[in-house]
Amino acid sequence: MRKLWALILLLLLVGCTSLTTADPPPAASTPAAVLPSATPAPPSPTATWTPAPTATATSTATATLMPTASVTATPTVTSTASATPTETETPTPAAPTPIPWEMAGLFAGEEGTACGPVVRTYFAKKTGGSPTFLDIGLPYPDPQRLNVIIWGRYRDNFPQPPEHMYYQKTICVSGHIELYQGVAQIEVRSPEQIVEQAAP
Repeated sequence: MRKLWALILLLLLVGCTSLTTADPPPAASTPAAVLPSATPAPPSPTATWTPAPTATATSTATATLMPTASVTATPTVTSTASATPTETETPTPAAPTPIPWEMAGLFAGEEGTACGPVVRTYFAKKTGGSPTFLDIGLPYPDPQRLNVIIWGRYRDNFPQPPEHMYYQKTICVSGHIELYQGVAQIEVRSPEQIVEQAAP
């Protein structure tokens, strides 16, 4: 019986010794911390540049226009007689009606033709202007006579000296009739102003 117990003890000792001398069992390796794989961040959305819509200023506000007073302009008709001013010219009669020499003074200031006999002539050479006088109807100094005067500067316009050319001739004289010291007078510058009348 003692042997049995001794064998059991021996077996226990051997068993214990084998347990203490045996390589300790490998430590359970702590599994490496498996880091959770980084969950890929969702791709950042590509910034797609969408042009901002052009602000079209469509003003829907309806401008209320104030009614404009309609003025009906009545055209004023300006009566213009003539756009070009009319020049006032001294009328020069082409062929005035002859008048008797004794009536010439009644037409002073007008153009006219007076007819009558030359009863006296005189060339005042030494007088200022050297005039030649032809007295018609009555001789100087009768105030009722018609005096024809030809200044010296116009004597050369006549083919002969006027005091000889018209003496005792019946003539018609045309020109501007004026009064000089109460006597009717016509100034002559060319022989075209004097027309000889045929003897009766």
